Amino acid sequence: MNVTPTPTVNVTPTPTVNVTPTPTVNVTPTPTVNVTPEVNITEEIVAGLSGQENLTTFVGLVNNSTLGERLEANRSYVICAPTNEAFDGLGNETLSTIMNNTTLLNNILDYHVIQGDYTIEELVMLCENSTNGQISLPTVAGTDVNVSLTDGQLLINNIVVVTQIQITNNIVVYVLDDVLIPPDTPIPTPTPTMTPTPTPTVNVTPTPTVNVTPTPTVNVTP
Repeated sequence: MNVTPTPTVNVTPTPTVNVTPTPTVNVTPTPTVNVTPEVNITEEIVAGLSGQENLTTFVGLVNNSTLGERLEANRSYVICAPTNEAFDGLGNETLSTIMNNTTLLNNILDYHVIQGDYTIEELVMLCENSTNGQISLPTVAGTDVNVSLTDGQLLINNIVVVTQIQITNNIVVYVLDDVLIPPDTPIPTPTPTMTPTPTPTVNVTPTPTVNVTPTPTVNVTP
């Protein structure tokens, strides 16, 4: 029996491939940033005085102004807040002018904000230790107010400080019994109400009627 030999197959070996391993990348996680929300000082003032029924006019003026834009959240302030009666004392015409004039309103409110953190007790002590019994403090308006002491009563520009209200850690409110008017600020004088003088009633005595007896006609005989 003739056996056909199996042919020899030359197999080309598969070449060895050197694979470069993918390097391990250490990813640094993005840190979590805690963003502190921006503080709205106007809202803080309004919220802090919301229960003060004698300060509603002041709160309304602050709400309609841009005062909060000029106050920094990380600074301390003393807010001088006149009572409703103090604003009423200006007269309706003057108060209406202030409310409808944005520049005038902002100037007046800026003058009511003292830069710094002072309690009434601290200001009393500062006045007592001063050479002339008074001190000057800067306001947001850029001009100073005069703080003095009379018979133990604290005055700002000779206006009585009635009480104080701490509304945040860095904002204290002084309640005043009058309105602070910045120097060289034109405030319209209310037009006085003229009470007309009544014309006096004159009682005229009527002229009496005189009955005249006619002179009789005399016939003369020639």
